[in-house]
Amino acid sequence: MISEKIIYNTFLRISRTQSGLPFRLRKQWHGFEETPYYPQVIRLKNFFTRNRSVDIMEFFNAPYTVYPGESGFDLAFYSSPKAIKVYTIAQKKKLLLPPDDTYHLNNIAKGLKYIQRFCSDKGTAVIDYINHKEGIQSSYIVHLKERKISIYNLFAFGDFERNFSQHDPDLLRFTLGDIYDNIAVFRTKFLTSKSAKLLAKQGLEKIKNNNKTS
Repeated sequence: MISEKIIYNTFLRISRTQSGLPFRLRKQWHGFEETPYYPQVIRLKNFFTRNRSVDIMEFFNAPYTVYPGESGFDLAFYSSPKAIKVYTIAQKKKLLLPPDDTYHLNNIAKGLKYIQRFCSDKGTAVIDYINHKEGIQSSYIVHLKERKISIYNLFAFGDFERNFSQHDPDLLRFTLGDIYDNIAVFRTKFLTSKSAKLLAKQGLEKIKNNNKTS
């Protein structure tokens, strides 16, 4: 569970650096519960606990992405419903970046590590990842929703699109939102990419081989 210390110091780091100001992480926590920040930090802790797929760094960076050139986003802002809306907007903008953008390349690399670890934990061959289910739900749908993998990880699997097409469209739209609505766009971007396609396919072959020998 994410701590109040991590939340406050992450906010402090991002708010100061985004404003071009030096910062020092808070190290003394005696009496922090008595500060006006504490109730807002607790609200944020509850939010992050309920929404584990939300990346704390991206959450605090979101308003600077959506409102470039603006600053002064305080804890009151981040603990408000508007911050959640801004985070959603920022995530949509990042999702539509070119697949060869550093953002997507990093997520593909993280996704490969996650898939390898998941398959190892479940005793499943990486090649069968697309067909793995938890109950009636395909595991990769859950992982995609929770941002543990990238949509570009999935296009590297030869049977992904066939498997994906077998799901109920309404359920996919409800679960994945913009990812589902733009699936054809992502496919075209993947096929015409250079670095993303290479990383996803070569990385997948590597973890397949590691999975065989582990």
